[in-house]
Amino acid sequence: MKGDLPAVHSGTGERPEASDLLATDLLVFDASSLTCMYWNSRAREHLAYSEEALRGLALDRVVVADRPVLSAIKGLDPGDSPVFRAELRRADGTTCPVALFPRRQDRAGGQPCLLLYAADLSDVFGDLLQAQAELQTVLDGMRLLVIVKDAEGKVMRVNRTVAEGFGVSPEEMAGTPVARWWPKDEATFARGDEEIIASGAPILGVLESIVVKGQRRWVRTDKLPLRDAGGQIAGVIVLGEDVTDLIETQQALRAHQDQLDELVAQRTAELEATHAELERLALTDPLTGISNRRHLMVRLDEELRRACRYDQPLAVLLLDLDHFKDINDTHGHLVGDEMLRRAAGAATANLRDCDVKGRFGGEEFLFVLPHTDAEGAQICAERLRAQLAAERLEVGGHSLGVTCSIGIATALSADVHDPNVLINAADRALYEAKRCGRNQVRIAASLS
Repeated sequence: MKGDLPAVHSGTGERPEASDLLATDLLVFDASSLTCMYWNSRAREHLAYSEEALRGLALDRVVVADRPVLSAIKGLDPGDSPVFRAELRRADGTTCPVALFPRRQDRAGGQPCLLLYAADLSDVFGDLLQAQAELQTVLDGMRLLVIVKDAEGKVMRVNRTVAEGFGVSPEEMAGTPVARWWPKDEATFARGDEEIIASGAPILGVLESIVVKGQRRWVRTDKLPLRDAGGQIAGVIVLGEDVTDLIETQQALRAHQDQLDELVAQRTAELEATHAELERLALTDPLTGISNRRHLMVRLDEELRRACRYDQPLAVLLLDLDHFKDINDTHGHLVGDEMLRRAAGAATANLRDCDVKGRFGGEEFLFVLPHTDAEGAQICAERLRAQLAAERLEVGGHSLGVTCSIGIATALSADVHDPNVLINAADRALYEAKRCGRNQVRIAASLS
């Protein structure tokens, strides 16, 4: 036999193996065809099948259960460990009640198998007084938490897994109220009991939280009706699987995921801020903090298109600092840089938020004024010129000032589509202001 499954019979005449020592029937089915592959001697003797009849027998021919139970068994996943109330059909057609413990397992080579451990409930619950020792052996051999309680909520029997959680023996818990051991969880353990006792229908797969020796534990429970020898419901059987480690792992994973989500959100915000800053730097003159020439040309083109579309006036101001080269040559470039910053500050203070402000190159600045005709542009230019002329910079104990000349060009109709036409006209007006003595404003007589 392969070492990946419990040692069982395959009908090959092999000697009795370890599975014969199990206190339960064991049948192994191919997970794909759901036909019997292996069995232990207890199962064959219990069901009274010949080896020929048992080999290849369909699961539906052996297991008698409600359709949901059969579906759950067939769809079992590796790691699942449910317990079902079912019956096994013997060769003569009679059935025996069993507690069915199906497990999904892969053999060496990856072949999936379905193992059915079946505990004969006719012996266990048919005569409790005569079968106490056998029943306790079965229960103690289970890793599940097994609690049998009567209709009044008293413990009739527990397996060793439950008792060891409290540091006592199963006998010490027998006959005591459930509330003695789980005082804060009595309502949890009583949930559904009345319904089970009234209807006889089990309640399966309930996730419950209980306290054991001061520690909170998570248990997935199946609750089944307990019947007496006459078939009457006498109590409730609770079969529980401690899934605390699984729940805590899931909670830790969720907390870790929350931390990751928070970190991703933080990093995303940082990247967006960095991107925004890089975009701003790409569009901004680093010395003055206003738009650079590339951005100016893009914005001028946008505003000219908008003015043409809605037949609105648009003005362009071209400003040049007077004798700026002399300032640089006499006082140094740091003083010249400060003068450029003062000019940008004066423009920001005197122009509207909707106006486009930028450094055109060197000591030249370009300002775009939407919805502004020549008269309005001249008022803005004069105000800007006057403020800049009033600016004073203390350099080496001397008060240093600077003046500017401004040329204006306006587009008053939808006939102007080329931004360079406006810039060239403003440049001619600026030249005229320089020629006439500087520190003044001139308006272009025409755009051509």
